[in-house]
Amino acid sequence: MDNRGHKSFRPKATKIRRAERTIHANTQTEATEHERNELATKANDRLLRSGAQIRDVYAWD
Repeated sequence: MDNRGHKSFRPKATKIRRAERTIHANTQTEATEHERNELATKANDRLLRSGAQIRDVYAWD
């Protein structure tokens, strides 16, 4: 399932438990936050690789 299009992020319980063990997270929140950060990093990488032009719309040029 592709989570990029969802407003609310809800990973499966098995993914959370696996992530908790993998990253040695103390809480479910830490594991979920880590996974959300991973998705954000991947999305950022996709944007940078796409060659999209990013400009400051508030610039006074």
